Amino acid sequence: MIRTALALCLLLFASPAAAAEARFAVIAATDAGDALAPGTELTASDTISVPQGAVVTLIAEDGQIIRLEGPYEGTIDRSAKPATTGGAKDWSPIMALIAEGNDETSVLGAARGLDTASGVPGQPGVWQLSVDSSGPRCTRAGHVELWRRKAGRAVKVSVRSEDDRRRGLDWRAGAHHLTLPDDFRVGEGRLLVSVGGDLRELTLHIAPQSLADAAPGKVLSWLIDRGCRRQALALIDALHAGRAR
Repeated sequence: MIRTALALCLLLFASPAAAAEARFAVIAATDAGDALAPGTELTASDTISVPQGAVVTLIAEDGQIIRLEGPYEGTIDRSAKPATTGGAKDWSPIMALIAEGNDETSVLGAARGLDTASGVPGQPGVWQLSVDSSGPRCTRAGHVELWRRKAGRAVKVSVRSEDDRRRGLDWRAGAHHLTLPDDFRVGEGRLLVSVGGDLRELTLHIAPQSLADAAPGKVLSWLIDRGCRRQALALIDALHAGRAR
């Protein structure tokens, strides 16, 4: 009976600890093999092996980003605290994004490294707004920067927000990005951009001040929640490359 009581006590005290074990997901990997492919879920007690020259980037449930360079052998850094709320469903948007990014479609592939179809580098900045298509875009307050893949020709640009309008902006040949004037008033909502006569309708989401010093994982979640998937992929690429966002 004493042994049974002790066993029950151990189970009661061990279960919460086991349930609270930190979880991680691989969001990017280079030359790390199938065992650490993007989308792989891990726990803090899992032993992983990162070969020489390989790089693996993981996200923890609390949004912490962990970048491991090979050679590395051992468990994941346990300093990442497990999330106290949420559950497996919280991984769904990130896993879906990773799956889409790995397909290297013509749209999402544009945000990843070198576009093999055109030989043009992908979008380098997380907060740059691609005008290659219409759709949701995320930006920081007070700084709006447009981006295009093909920069072979000079074009005139017109932009119209809910509160302002500018015409005849020069986008010079060879430039992939164009920063809008500092006094251009822009807020949440529609932004119409005409690039050499090609019209794009963007739906802008302004990053809240609380994201300024937030963990990269929280920024990633915010981008995904707002539908800014291309920018989320650009953030993953920047983190995987060891660059500041």
